[in-house]
Amino acid sequence: RFIYHPRFSRLRALFGPAFTLRPMIREELWRGCVVHDFLATALGDRNLAVTGPTKDNSALSAEDLAVLSMVQKRLRSYGKWGRHGLGWTFARLAAARPAATPGTRLRLHRALAERVAADHAEDAAAMDRDFFGGRPLLQRALDEAVASAVDAPVPLAPEALFSPDERRRLELLADLVAEMYARRPKGWPSHFHERRRHALFGPDATDEDRAAKG
Repeated sequence: RFIYHPRFSRLRALFGPAFTLRPMIREELWRGCVVHDFLATALGDRNLAVTGPTKDNSALSAEDLAVLSMVQKRLRSYGKWGRHGLGWTFARLAAARPAATPGTRLRLHRALAERVAADHAEDAAAMDRDFFGGRPLLQRALDEAVASAVDAPVPLAPEALFSPDERRRLELLADLVAEMYARRPKGWPSHFHERRRHALFGPDATDEDRAAKG
């Protein structure tokens, strides 16, 4: 799945000069943002302004992910779209209200990082050679992943992150969310989808506005 060179070589052969590949590396993106970079690349205009949110993919902390997991485990019977909608809304709200004390950042542990680097070194070198002008972008990213790795896996289990009393309160809230879902199992996914549309396009946007923004 993460061996890229054969896949992108086929796409370039299919689309020819129309094919453009950009590295998902913040320092390489226009304004450090995937949204700005995509629009500037697709439209050829770096003077455009993006008025909607562009950073909803901010990484959740281990603590935030543990809380979200507690809720989503109770919603397994409602299908992935309901869970995904709730997860996206949770991530958006978490980004809008940063923790006073930074949570535990997710990072690869050393053994896994070294294995990933070894397994993907050849593919990264081929990608850098054939798609990024010989600049060692992906090779450097692999090296940095190993250098920044931690000695042990970051714990994600609630038992490892919260006290018994904290877990009890979080489990009560997760149970409450599950009961609310049970009352409207079809309504909540639609609600979260609509909330996402409002966040992206504004509450008063028309279908034409949404189409114009992609």
